[in-house]
Amino acid sequence: MKTVSLTVPELDKKLREMYNSRLAETNNETLKKVRHALVETIKNDLTERQKETVILYYYKKMTMAEIADILGVNVSTVSRTLARARKNICDRTKYYFY
Repeated sequence: MKTVSLTVPELDKKLREMYNSRLAETNNETLKKVRHALVETIKNDLTERQKETVILYYYKKMTMAEIADILGVNVSTVSRTLARARKNICDRTKYYFY
């Protein structure tokens, strides 16, 4: 068996690398859980109008004015719909993590 001697700075560097690697792995797992919770909530817990508005705003990167034109509603209606959707998402996703 070969013995490897590490100086304190080398050991510190190795420990930091191991910690950062594990932290990145944990963050990736957490991110996957968050994404899954968001997708499930959007699919199952939002109204059709809320789904459509969330997809256009967050995924298609459209402005509220553009969404209002497409849906044939006022910008304030789009704003309220997004606010309600965000509240629903927050209310529902907290159960995935507690």
